[in-house]
Amino acid sequence: MRPGSKGRTIPMMTIRAATVALAVGGIASAGWADVTINKSIDVDDGKTSSSGYSTVNGSIEIGDDCTIKGGCNSVNGRIRVGDDSAVRDLRVVNGSIRVGDEVVIDGDVTTVNGRVAIEEGSSVNGAVTTVNGSIELDGASVSDDVTTVNGNIELMDGAVVKGDIIIRDANSWSSKKRRVSIYLTGDSIVEGDIINEDSDANVTVHLEDGSEVLGELKRVNVKNSGDDDD
Repeated sequence: MRPGSKGRTIPMMTIRAATVALAVGGIASAGWADVTINKSIDVDDGKTSSSGYSTVNGSIEIGDDCTIKGGCNSVNGRIRVGDDSAVRDLRVVNGSIRVGDEVVIDGDVTTVNGRVAIEEGSSVNGAVTTVNGSIELDGASVSDDVTTVNGNIELMDGAVVKGDIIIRDANSWSSKKRRVSIYLTGDSIVEGDIINEDSDANVTVHLEDGSEVLGELKRVNVKNSGDDDD
């Protein structure tokens, strides 16, 4: 495997603080079905829950064919969602998120330090955001924006992003330009724009196998399949 909404630039620390606040705020809410400390949560196949799950120092593993009617939050742990499940917001601080096939996510998918991978036929009725972590959409669709600060992005096998792909400003003091790669393969489509908001980021968009961007390409380099390597 190779390595939010339109508007003003949001600094990295602002994104980090907001994401942590969302996760911790969810854990503090009185309506969660399970709140655990130093323990992981396993949800059996086929289970329906009227609320969500939250944990600190633990992971959340949701089985196949589950319906979770509240959000899931983890601080220092991963979230996994099995095939054919329906969930709401997924939020992680320091951990990855992996979503199986044919999953419906009615909300946002957010990590601070961790990778997001969403598999074939799954749909996100919201945004996908990382600060430090890659994003992989393998035949999945996202109704809103896909956003990162430090992470490569890959759309494969007919993935669709209906909003924009945005590389946020890292507000780094380093004089060295960081490199971010965005791969679109297998007839994948971005219906909105691809926007680089960071003058210190060298962003390259690789378009392969019939993939396309319907909107504008702003402050990025574009490499089409068949182009000679530099």
